[in-house]
Amino acid sequence: MALRLRPEAREDLDAAARWYEGQENGLGRQFLAEVRLVFQRIRANPDAYPVTYRGTRRALISNTSKIETLLVPKDLRRKLGR
Repeated sequence: MALRLRPEAREDLDAAARWYEGQENGLGRQFLAEVRLVFQRIRANPDAYPVTYRGTRRALISNTSKIETLLVPKDLRRKLGR
């Protein structure tokens, strides 16, 4: 299964990685490694993840207490006021 990552999502991931790296050396790389691991799991078993907003499946990145994130589409963030 191929995953499609929108340019906006890639920009969000890069920005998040830079932010984490600014908090602690190596944390941005750890964040991106966790994202890659989650992508691998999604490819292997997409039905294991719940369907949420507009048919998008939700997978949390939380293998470390320092990294907890929820990636929300930009249009939904606007609706939520984020």
